[in-house]
Amino acid sequence: MFGSDFISGVFGTILDVVYEDATIEVWGRSPTRDVDTGSHPLVKLLEFGAKIQFDSVTEEIKLEVGYSSNEVLVRMLQKGAVVPPNADSRVVTSRGTYLVRSPIVEDTFRIYWELRCRLNRV
Repeated sequence: MFGSDFISGVFGTILDVVYEDATIEVWGRSPTRDVDTGSHPLVKLLEFGAKIQFDSVTEEIKLEVGYSSNEVLVRMLQKGAVVPPNADSRVVTSRGTYLVRSPIVEDTFRIYWELRCRLNRV
């Protein structure tokens, strides 16, 4: 039987063609305190290219407290990812910048992560 790494690699290669290009920005807390606020501000730690696919949120998500109509599901291929996304990550595409929300779900065969994202309206 094939291992999940083999399956992930094969499907990652096949899906690479139908997924669109994006940039993943991984953000985290600065180890240094801000002089004015005393807090550890969010800073961009890393940026790398990725392949993603947009999908609509489920009806279950729409019923959750805090749901916003500008939320989408983003499937991000694990193949080529430098690090897994976190809840402070951002997905930058030609459609705009999306803020990743929790939880981040990994599929069984480790082909992609499913990210619940909200369009950043800055």
